[in-house]
Amino acid sequence: LKQALSHRVTAERGDLIFHPDFGALLRRVIGVVHGPTATLLAAQYARAAVLADPRVSSVRRAEATMVGDSITVELEAVPVTGKAVDISVTV
Repeated sequence: LKQALSHRVTAERGDLIFHPDFGALLRRVIGVVHGPTATLLAAQYARAAVLADPRVSSVRRAEATMVGDSITVELEAVPVTGKAVDISVTV
């Protein structure tokens, strides 16, 4: 599940022809002025992508940091069954 969610967050939404809703919109935030709005937006994009997976019931934590042109997102996803999964990806 951890690997699948990491792929979901790092993939750009619309890149997969037969799965247009798969992925996140994180790349839209790359290159914009750094600030709290951009990091909150990146965290929300990642949260929405993880919640789109039917195996996930909720996201406890979603935080993003921006350094240069890279975004690091850390999430804690709660699956429908099992223990919470920590995810950290850099785009």
